[in-house]
Amino acid sequence: MKKYCLAFGIALFVFTISSCSIKYQKLTFRGKPGTEIYSPDLKKLGDIQNDGTAKISINTEKYCPYLLYRRNDSQTFIPFALNYKTRKGNRVRRILGFPTLFITMIGWPSGDQGDYNYKYLKEQSTNDDFPFVPIVDNGIKKTALMQSDGESTLDSSSAEVASTTVVKRNSSTAKRKSIDFAKTISDTYVGSGSLLQKGNVVESYRSVKVVISRKDKNKVDVNVIESGESFFGSELEYTIRKTDDGYELVLNGIATAVISIDHNGKLSFTHPKVNIDGELYTLSINAEK
Repeated sequence: MKKYCLAFGIALFVFTISSCSIKYQKLTFRGKPGTEIYSPDLKKLGDIQNDGTAKISINTEKYCPYLLYRRNDSQTFIPFALNYKTRKGNRVRRILGFPTLFITMIGWPSGDQGDYNYKYLKEQSTNDDFPFVPIVDNGIKKTALMQSDGESTLDSSSAEVASTTVVKRNSSTAKRKSIDFAKTISDTYVGSGSLLQKGNVVESYRSVKVVISRKDKNKVDVNVIESGESFFGSELEYTIRKTDDGYELVLNGIATAVISIDHNGKLSFTHPKVNIDGELYTLSINAEK
């Protein structure tokens, strides 16, 4: 009898070690070679290889509705959904009343995936073949119509109405041209900066330049120069907004990367998503003309 108990105990131990609950599911992602895949908290998970695929393990204990991808020639992170299917296994587990230890032994999915009856599809796509174009809002032209009772109505088809009354409102046209914000702030700003990761200073820069060049009246190109070399691989495009204190520049594609310039020409540069060898850093610069 002791021999049977000992054999059963050993078998149970080996089975538990070799068949632990499924905490990760390996998925195959398809996309353009060189595309990087990140978690929602911007942790890099892998790269699309030359064969157009990447094999990445996803934690099944907590539901992840989407991931992010970034092309190797862009600084923009674009989200894409993870496809999944429902499964009947959890319902069977509850009906049979399997204990937690036995569920762990047979390798049943744990956490959210086991509790909510779903499983990620093995084949996923980054959708990076979708074209993204700027949204152009031309608006909808509306015509003011006057009915016989004097009440005004809106109709999108003025051709169907026999008579209309055009109301001419008093207005004044300003002769002054719109202000060219880009021309006002275009200059070279010199100061000091630091590179931080999780609040800790990794590198310090005593002399760094922020060169702002006009692109059009509301957009500029920004080049950060440290030790005589460009800090970034290319110039960054920012959109300008006038504020009470001066100007605010927002990096296209990364809204949290902001440059502030006050009326005295003092510049504050913050870029919280600087990717260096797959690690994220924050670049902070204080400079002036």
